[in-house]
Amino acid sequence: MHYVTVVFGRGGSLTRKYGLDKTMYLGKTPEGKQLLIDSLKPHVIFICGARGSGKSYSMGVLVEELAMKNDAVATIVIDPIGVFWSMRQANKQDKEIELLKEFGLDPRGFNNVKVMVPVGAKDLPSESYDGFFSVKPSELRASEWCFTFDLDGFSPAGLLLTHAIEKAGENYTVDDVIRVINTDPELQSKEHGFSKQTRRGIISRMNSSRSWGVFSDQATPIERLAKAGQVTVLDISFLEESVAALVVGIIARKALNKRKMESRKEALGKPTSFPPVWMFIDEAHTLLPKDHRTAASESLIEYVKQGRKPGCSLVLATQQPSAVNSEALSQLDIMCVHQLVFEDDIKAVSKRMPANLPKEWDVPFIRQLRTGQAVLGDRETTLTTFVEVRPRLSQHEGRSTLALERPQLPAETEEGIPAPTIQEGVVTELQLEEPSKRGKRVPSLRPIINLEAAEQLARKQLGGFLMFNRENFLVKMKVYWPYWRVNAVSKDGPVEFLFDGINGEFLGSKGIQLVLDLNPISIQMLAHSGKTAEEIARQVGLDSRQVKLYFNKMIRQKLAYMRGKNDPRYYSRLIVPEDVPNREHVVEDLPPEGRMLTHKFEPDKKLAKLYNLKYTDKELVFVPYAYFKTDKHKEILVNLNTGRVEDRRLRLKV
Repeated sequence: MHYVTVVFGRGGSLTRKYGLDKTMYLGKTPEGKQLLIDSLKPHVIFICGARGSGKSYSMGVLVEELAMKNDAVATIVIDPIGVFWSMRQANKQDKEIELLKEFGLDPRGFNNVKVMVPVGAKDLPSESYDGFFSVKPSELRASEWCFTFDLDGFSPAGLLLTHAIEKAGENYTVDDVIRVINTDPELQSKEHGFSKQTRRGIISRMNSSRSWGVFSDQATPIERLAKAGQVTVLDISFLEESVAALVVGIIARKALNKRKMESRKEALGKPTSFPPVWMFIDEAHTLLPKDHRTAASESLIEYVKQGRKPGCSLVLATQQPSAVNSEALSQLDIMCVHQLVFEDDIKAVSKRMPANLPKEWDVPFIRQLRTGQAVLGDRETTLTTFVEVRPRLSQHEGRSTLALERPQLPAETEEGIPAPTIQEGVVTELQLEEPSKRGKRVPSLRPIINLEAAEQLARKQLGGFLMFNRENFLVKMKVYWPYWRVNAVSKDGPVEFLFDGINGEFLGSKGIQLVLDLNPISIQMLAHSGKTAEEIARQVGLDSRQVKLYFNKMIRQKLAYMRGKNDPRYYSRLIVPEDVPNREHVVEDLPPEGRMLTHKFEPDKKLAKLYNLKYTDKELVFVPYAYFKTDKHKEILVNLNTGRVEDRRLRLKV
């Protein structure tokens, strides 16, 4: 039996009046006592932790508790990575189901969870969402348009956009703004108007907004999104960050304004129909960054500062607490800190902790927290405590260390996929072998998705899931890409290298991290492959100079490489460990069902000697890919073994 120590966020008078009614069970203290959090009053809760530490998981626990315990509030979950739609399903993890018993709980799904996707989203499994949401162009402030288009509001383009919106009328559309720019004499005046180039630039941007997939003539009413006793998940993972920020800003503003009107009715004793709102935002540093403003910044800061009286709560989760807007954090009253790696992040949460931290809970202590462990601080009770977060009742799709097994989709059953005919006189840059010229079975990785599912991923990569699909696939075929696996032995155990069999690129390794002794900062930088030093610096909490120094060292170690001169981007040669899980156990001799690429590179024993390793053997393994080429000569490759779109180019002239 568990005994309650304190309810975080609830003072003594409320506790005496309401007891434990409408409290959220977050987890257990080291003494085995329950830790509860109040949901009667509005709160600003800040959850932070490194990737894989359990921050999104903890946020999901609070959403579950509200769904079960407080039907007087509306819950809106802003989901930028698409992981909360699975709350309708019961937890399927055997290990977590056993842990739930220790907490006196049973797995369950939630029928009061409604998942909404952007109105322009297409080709989604119908069972993964319940409906669409949209906004009207006229709901955007001029400043939000500028933020989304990355325009300075006082630049000629920003001023033109502002004037055009003012002249377009109260309920304007994209067409109305373009019409004003094209016809308004004042805007076209050579003396006091704007240049033709500026007008064309804004018109082009406004036309591009049609493909965002969020606009419609009828906006989704806030009353539909915020219903008492309902959890509404807004899956914005299909949107670009700038467009997602625009949508979140509008929703936060509409919810706050509606609650302001309803709270006045409540004060007069009149019946109300719009409940208090709890808004949850994952990856908050992308919507509320510290170093610049987004289309959501102004509205979310208003929501935080003005939301206490009308009953608007906000829960923010981030992996970079030092990168979140300080104005928003100034209002927090409960903080939940999971494991953090960087000292800047740890210092940032120490300064913002709403209660005193024990001296023993210093930088090394925070770094050593395990997944699911956290430190909580509460301004109301002025207490801090250590907590083990309870397991989720519903299915969690965002786990990393507690990784779900990938569901096996039906494999293709046809005998073979006919490849396009290679026209006479047109050569291919990479040689393709006919199936009849090779053995019946080759060492391959078994595909877990079929060509049809891969095409959906490819269309999503092109933007075909949005409202306008301007490109068509001219070529669709399956190819087998050769990989070399080189096995060696180090003092720490077996090591496996992975090489591209066509260009010889070092793709990664398994076990080599022990040899190179990479520190956590280097590993986190490599996880942001393909970005500039400035972008990586914002992600990991360092300055760009430090990032360049780290990457220069890793480039010398052949762990990374750089592309570009003026604004170079850094790329990792290491595969993230979960991307190569026990591949030696899944290599099978399978009949090929497509075209095989001929390997041009073959590693030798000198490789192992570079790292003082003992060479054992090597093996050529073929990985199935779906190859697509559009009528605009774009190429997309989907790895059928992992179900991921990869940044590779075949340059096949088919």
